[in-house]
Amino acid sequence: MTRLALALALAAAWLIGASAFAADRTRAPQTPAPVSTPVPAFTDAGLTELVRGYVAETLKIPSASVAVRLLLPPGGLPALSGTPVVAHSGVGKPVGRVTFTVGPARVPAEVEAYKDVVVATRFLRRNQVLEDKDLALAPVRLVWADVRYLEDMEPAIGKRVTRNVPAGQPVLEDLLGEPHVVRLGARVTIRFEKGPLRILAEGIAKDDGSVGSNVRVMNLESRRELWGRVLDGDTIQVGP
Repeated sequence: MTRLALALALAAAWLIGASAFAADRTRAPQTPAPVSTPVPAFTDAGLTELVRGYVAETLKIPSASVAVRLLLPPGGLPALSGTPVVAHSGVGKPVGRVTFTVGPARVPAEVEAYKDVVVATRFLRRNQVLEDKDLALAPVRLVWADVRYLEDMEPAIGKRVTRNVPAGQPVLEDLLGEPHVVRLGARVTIRFEKGPLRILAEGIAKDDGSVGSNVRVMNLESRRELWGRVLDGDTIQVGP
C-alpha cells in the first residue's frame, strides 16, 4: 500500500470513530430497570410470638401462660413488615379458636391461656351462700371466650350459687345470685296495696326467693295461690 492510500484509510477510520462518539453523546441516558424487592415475611415463630403477646396483654397475664397454634395452610404465612397492629374478631376473650387480624391479614389460631381465677375449694350445692372458706384463687385454663371469670373472691362472699359447682371448678360471675330471704314453706305476710287501700293477709311461701324476685304464695284463708314480689324476709307483695 502506498503512503497516500495508507493516509486516506487512517483518515476514514478516524471520521467513522468520531461520528460514533458523537452519536453516543447525543443518545438519551438509559434508566436502570427497577429491581423488585420482596416484602420481608414474618416467620411462623415471629407471627406466633406477636399473637401471643397480644393475648397476654389483653388478658393481663404473662406470655408464658399463653399457648398459640397458628391454623394457616401450607405456605399461607402472610407477608408482613414492621410491627403490624393485632386485634381479634368477635366479642369476649381471645381464647379457643380465634381469628386475628394482623395488619391487613386474617390469621386463624387456636389459643390456650391460663389465669388465676376464683374456684370452689369444695363441692358447692345449689343455693348455698358462699363463705370465705369456700373459695380460692387458682390457675385455670380459660376455655370459653364469653364467660365472666372472677378474679377477686370478695364480690362472691355472701352470694348464692345458682347451681352445683364441683370442687376445683371456677365460680363464674353468672352463677352468683342474691341469697334467699324467703324459704319454701315459710309463713309470710301477703300485702296488697292500691292507692289508699291496703290489705294484709297471712300466707305460706311456695318458693324460695331473694329480695325483688317473684315467687308463689298461698293465702291461708282462701287457699288461693298467687304470684308476688319478695320485699323482705317476711313480706310478699301481690297485685300492681
